[in-house]
Amino acid sequence: MGIIERLHEIGRPLVAEQLAHPTVAGIARGDLDDRAFRYWLEQDHLYLLDYARAFSRLAWQAPDGHLADLVAIAHSTLTEELELHRSLSGEFGADLSTREKGAACEAYTSWLLDAAADYRDGLAAVYPCMWGYNTLGLELAEARPEDPGTSGGSTPTPTRPSRT
Repeated sequence: MGIIERLHEIGRPLVAEQLAHPTVAGIARGDLDDRAFRYWLEQDHLYLLDYARAFSRLAWQAPDGHLADLVAIAHSTLTEELELHRSLSGEFGADLSTREKGAACEAYTSWLLDAAADYRDGLAAVYPCMWGYNTLGLELAEARPEDPGTSGGSTPTPTRPSRT
């Protein structure tokens, strides 16, 4: 078994825990309270800004063969991912101009940006998010209800995995 397969094996139980989290489960069912989704959207927006900064910092240090990939991830985050947030912000009343990170978002993004000061540490730091979020997106897309939102909420259910 290679290192990637071993890391995925170690991470699978964590994906199961994330899928059971009330926020993720509510998004999956399409019934997450709008206030909770709005807060998640605002915090994820702030997270994604720093996620793009981390990849930009890594790109600055990257060997020539990796530069384009890292710049592309930062660009995709700033355009595609954040566009999805902007497209949902009006419907849920999210204030994407907020600069107020919650404690968890602040701690994680600070750690991520600090880790990105070193190329190897930074790559190791961003990998779990990339893999985990992609895996969650795939799992949620597979389990998507046929008629999302019928249980009273208006939270959009996932249509595609992201952060790949």
